[in-house]
Order: sequence, then structure tokens, then C-alpha cells
Amino acid sequence: MGGVTRHRRRVIVGVLASLATLMLLAAPEASAHAVLQSSTPQAGAVLKPGDTPTRIELEFDEPVEVSGGAIQVVAGDGSRVDTKAVSHPGGAATRVAVGLRTGMPEGSYLVVWRVVSADSHPVHGSFTFAVGHPGAIAAPPSAAESGPVALALGAVRVAGYAGLLLLVGVLVFLGICQPSLWGVPAARRLLALAVLTTAAATVAGFALQAAFDVVGGWSATVDPTALGALLGTRLGHAHLLRLVVLAAVVATVSRRGSMNRLRTILLSAEALGLLVTVAVEGHAGRTPATAALDVAHLAAAGSWLGGLVVLGVVVLPAHRRDVSGYGDELPPPTRPASLNPVEAGAVAVLDRVNAESDSWRSTRRFSALALTSVAVLTATGILQALRQVPEMGALTGTTYGRLLLLKVTLAAATLAIAAVSRSVVHGGLDLRTGKRRGQLLVRAVAAETGVLTAVLVVTSALVATTPAGAAYRPSQERTAHAGPVTLDISAIAPAARTLDLHLYALGADGLPTDVEQITAEAAPTAANTGLGPVRIPLLQAGTGHFLANRLLLPRKGRWTVTLLVQTGEFDAYTTTTTLTVR
Repeated sequence: MGGVTRHRRRVIVGVLASLATLMLLAAPEASAHAVLQSSTPQAGAVLKPGDTPTRIELEFDEPVEVSGGAIQVVAGDGSRVDTKAVSHPGGAATRVAVGLRTGMPEGSYLVVWRVVSADSHPVHGSFTFAVGHPGAIAAPPSAAESGPVALALGAVRVAGYAGLLLLVGVLVFLGICQPSLWGVPAARRLLALAVLTTAAATVAGFALQAAFDVVGGWSATVDPTALGALLGTRLGHAHLLRLVVLAAVVATVSRRGSMNRLRTILLSAEALGLLVTVAVEGHAGRTPATAALDVAHLAAAGSWLGGLVVLGVVVLPAHRRDVSGYGDELPPPTRPASLNPVEAGAVAVLDRVNAESDSWRSTRRFSALALTSVAVLTATGILQALRQVPEMGALTGTTYGRLLLLKVTLAAATLAIAAVSRSVVHGGLDLRTGKRRGQLLVRAVAAETGVLTAVLVVTSALVATTPAGAAYRPSQERTAHAGPVTLDISAIAPAARTLDLHLYALGADGLPTDVEQITAEAAPTAANTGLGPVRIPLLQAGTGHFLANRLLLPRKGRWTVTLLVQTGEFDAYTTTTTLTVR
């Protein structure tokens, strides 16, 4: 907010350099969703009556977390035949199992699974198997019942973020901008509101998340099995720790006395702890470096948004009271002879406010704090976007990308409004009176707070949305030439590391042409991957049309596909192309 000193510039540059270094340390890519590698029994298997399994076991390509209802096994009549006791066999985080009841009758069974992958998002799927002979298959559990729960969970998530950022903002404002507000009732009420909102949202969010995980209704929010299972996950640990830290905050602020150094240190540590509990449960919680980046982003957002609330609810009303006894034209007792009465009156108001008012001095301090917060928010936001949106097409091709664009637009609007606030605070506008100046600042702060609240709502939606790096799977079209044959290749990615591959052999006239056979294999383009070629099983689906459905490759990245096209008994041609596996 204007007038940045050389020292403050150095501080900001140092912060940005530290964040850039932190991002380099966080080099691992954003994780894609976990992929089911195998199951016991296998999908579609028909088991002999005497070979009824005692449990269902799933193996994934990366560690997963489970909560209530992670694996449900449903008979043809809709009854559950699993024991609901979900575990990691042998302690292996990549494997999940659930026991089955004895005496399972012959027929088909539906297995519905739902786990939480390393990027903190739920991954789900289903398959069937049969005992003795196939029979009627139950319909999968409907997500319609959990629709209201999902809406409530979204609203609670917004409230939780609002309460947390308000709490951080109040604490930062009291510690840096105006410690004398510690005993002011309005500031204490804001602090209590922030603590209660955060605590209530934490408890309600935990219960709603447990119900959402099991695709249940309102009754599932008090289901001991679902709640207990969620408590054993990373998200459950974060919620529990957040309540503990909130209790510590209450104990610290309840102690009598002023805002001294010890209390400042305690509250700073507690605020940091609260932010950590949010960072570790989201996209950034995979590594300490990325979690630290998220903490910096949240701290800057709280300092700005929460500080604006303190400014609008506590500080500016005090400022209005400071100047309420003065009219628009003050006749000051001592005014320079060179000024006319109106100009001298306005100068007297501003001089009195700037020199004597604690509220105006704290506003100027918040001006500097907001500038630093904006710098940190910008830097961390760019770094997070680079991690979560690895390709430009993902900005418009995924829900995450579109929400991110909306967030950036709203943030830009906030900065435009903030520029007005800065001009008012530092006297850049040609205003005639201090009273009018204060009124304009109140309106600007209110507008700035409102738009930032909209940013908060969009951010809450982003947290619950699959990152663009995992969700972006555009179709790929390639053309390759193998002798007299032109191959049109189409690759669609229905899931992570999975391709549906279609090959069309075209003759010189551009029409489908018969070829005797096409064989294909894929190998990683990058060297030293430790992976050899993977054979691609192609099936002929029509004249010149070959396909491979649900081709699962061992890793993501660029793969070189080698195609051998046999057009006659002694005629074969080789060609290659590259495909990106996401």
C-alpha cells in the first residue's frame, strides 16, 4: 500500500526467494489418483462353490487410505455379505481387504470400493464375480442419498476456512498492527467468533466427511463404524489435532493480561499449528515442502482477509469516533496563513488523525502487512498452479483449471479495490476532508472483504476438486505411415495410466483397407526407467480397425509406440509414434 521502504523491499524479495527455493525442494510431481492393479478374486471370475473366498483383497499402485465402507460386497438380493472390517493385509498400504461372511449362496456378487489416494481425493470403482454360476447383480449404492450431505460438506468447508482465516487475521493484527486492541470487546468478540466457527466446522466437517465416504445419508454422520474408520486416516488425524490446537488457543487467550511477548509467541505457534492441520489434509500434504508452501499461502490469506475484517469491524469505527466531533470544514486554531479556511480545516483533521489516532496508525501498519501478504499470495499461488496445472490446456479443459481462472479473476478485482484503499490511506486521492476520506476507506474495505470472501468460496471448491494434473486427459490423435498404409491412431484416457487405443488402416484412397495383422508394443521414451517394452494386445474390430481397451501402462509420461503392419505374406512395415500417458 504505497511508500514501501528499502528494508521492506528486501524482506519481500527474501520471502519470494525462499518460496522459490521451497518449490524446487518440492520437485516431485503432483500425484495422480491411485489405480487398482489387481483383485482377489479377479473381476468377472466364476468360482466353484467349494472355493468361496474368505475375503476380498484389492491392490493399488500407490499407498491408499481407507475409511468406513471402503469395500462393500453386495449379493444379488441387495444384502451385504462383507464383515465391514476393512484392513491393510500385512500392513501394506497398497493393499486393502475386507472379510466375507460364511455360507455365501451361489450367484453373482458386486464389489464396490472407495479409497483415498495419495493426493487426498477419493477413488472408487466396482466389479463383479460369481460363485457357482452367474446370477442377478445388485444395483450399486446410489449417490443420490449422499447428495445433501455433499452440499452440507461444501458449506461447512467454506465456514471452516472462513473461521480459520479470520482467527489468523485477528491474531496477526493484534500482534503486529495494534496490540492495544487486545482488551477491546469488539476484537475479543471477533476472536471468539473465529474460534467457535473453526471448532464447529471441524466437528461437523468430520461427521459429514465420514457419511460422504460411505455414500450414506444423514444417519451415517453418527455411525460409529464410519466415524472410527475416518479417525484412522490422515484427514481424521488432522481434524483431531486441529481441535487440540484450538483448545490451546482458548487457553492462551483466556489468560488475563496484555498482549505481551510470551503470549504473542504462543499464539503465533498455535496459529501455525492450525494452518499445518489444514495443509497436511489437502493436495499439498504429500511432502513437508509442499505442505510448507500451502501454510505460507494460508497465512498470507488469513493476514489479509482476517485483517480486513478487523479493520472494518473494529478499527475504522474507532477512527470514525475520532473524527466524529469535526465537521467537513474545520476551523483549526493554528493554520498556515497561505491556506484558505477550507484547506486549513482539512489539513488539521488529517494532521490530528495521522499524529494522534491509534486507529489510523494501525491502518498504515496493516497497509504494509497487506502488501507483504499480496506478494506471498501471488508467489505461492503461482507455484501451486504450476504444480497442479502442468499443461495450459488443463486450465480450460478441467473443472480445477476453470475454478482457478475464476479465482485469479476475483483476486485481480480485489487488488484493484485494494489500490483505492491504499490511495486513501496514504493520501493519494484529492479529498477535501478527513471525514470523507474515512467514509471512502470504509466502502473500499467492505468491497475488498466481499470479493475476498468470494475468493474463499472458490478456494473451498478447489480443495474438493481433482487437481488438473490428475484430471486432464485429452484425447490424442496421431498419423503414422507404414509403407502403402496410413495409420490414423486415436488414444483416449478413461482413467489414470490407462488408454483406449484405436488404430485405423487407410489405403491410398483414404478408405479403410484390409491388412493381415498389426502388432504393437510400447516403451518409455525416457532412458533409464528400468522398464522394458510392453506388448499391446490388439483386437480386430472391423475392416482396417484394431483396438486395445483399458490398456494399463506401468507409469505415466511419454511412451514410444512401435507398430508392425503386415500387409501380405512377405510384406511388413514398421512405424513409430509417441503417446502421453497421464
